[in-house]
Amino acid sequence: MKKLFIEGWTRKDYPPILVDNQLKILGLLKSLWLGRGVILSMIFFFVVLGVLIALLSPERFQSRVVILPHSESSDRSLGGLGGLANLAGVDLGGMMIGSSSELSPMLYSDVVYSTPFIIQLINSSFFFPEENDTMTYIDWMRNDSVAGIGKTIVKYTVKLPWTVKELISSPVEQVPSSWIQDSTSFILIDEITSQFVDRIKEDVSVVLNEDNGLVSITVNSHDALLSAQLTERVQQMLEDYIVEYKTSQSRLNLEFIEEQYREKRSEFETVRAELFEYRDANRNRVSERDDFRHQLLQDKYSLTQMLNNNLAEQVEQAKISVSRDTPVFSVIEPVKVPIERFSPKRSRIVLTSILLGAIMGVLVLLGFRVGYLVRDRW
Repeated sequence: MKKLFIEGWTRKDYPPILVDNQLKILGLLKSLWLGRGVILSMIFFFVVLGVLIALLSPERFQSRVVILPHSESSDRSLGGLGGLANLAGVDLGGMMIGSSSELSPMLYSDVVYSTPFIIQLINSSFFFPEENDTMTYIDWMRNDSVAGIGKTIVKYTVKLPWTVKELISSPVEQVPSSWIQDSTSFILIDEITSQFVDRIKEDVSVVLNEDNGLVSITVNSHDALLSAQLTERVQQMLEDYIVEYKTSQSRLNLEFIEEQYREKRSEFETVRAELFEYRDANRNRVSERDDFRHQLLQDKYSLTQMLNNNLAEQVEQAKISVSRDTPVFSVIEPVKVPIERFSPKRSRIVLTSILLGAIMGVLVLLGFRVGYLVRDRW
């Protein structure tokens, strides 16, 4: 075997491959057979490298949840008026476009991948089984920022061009804090946090099935339980964001009406107390002046009572509007703690290494042949 490897790298008596500018298949096959030592040595090298990567790469687990968002129909928002309009052949749904702030499911991924969303996610607390403790995700990433052996091998082999680019690129200058003290229109994060944000974006996936409207949220993590926790947290945050977006206008309207109701309620109680006190103080007195004063208080009481009752009704209607605008999500496939790892797929890595080794061996062998031909001609 050793002799075979040595002969493959040193022999020069290969049959011609090109004759009169035509490729000779038999010559090519014989050259590959005679140079099989080169090919086998490259396969061996790549297999060893692939086995190291497969064994030393950290395990990853994947959790997934599938939800179905329910959008509000125009008939529901129009109530009985929409049904009567349909019977009359009038489409009021088109007239109501823009009256309800809908967030398209096609934008869910943009929401999840936004920097504020990711920062809120990594600042959430999770239970880490290997630490047997609860901490924020960003604190755990800071403590676990030292790269493992597998990551180092991948960094300086497969990702070598990107590693060199990162080393020669100039660092980004930090913006002085005095420039941003009075600014709230942008987010300023340090380089480490920016790297963590990019990492979590790679681990989170949001996919919309346009055929049936199902939204699939997938999260990868180094721990099975943590991946399930992250998936559930992303789902909750996304649903909260959609609910807040959808009901923001109706909630503002509810808060305004409730404030007006509290003011009118306080005014109504003051007028009522004043009327009852006047009645008690003038129970046995009958005069035209007293009747006029009593009538004024009675009219004021009736007016404030009417306004109070009207606002109370509007408060209830506003609460119904908030409840009606609140979107509903049906969980089709709940979050499960994965049992099997998602990656690394060790058998696939080894098979890919064998294929890459064979291809590289053939290219190296043909490169030697071309080199010998060029040298002989010169």
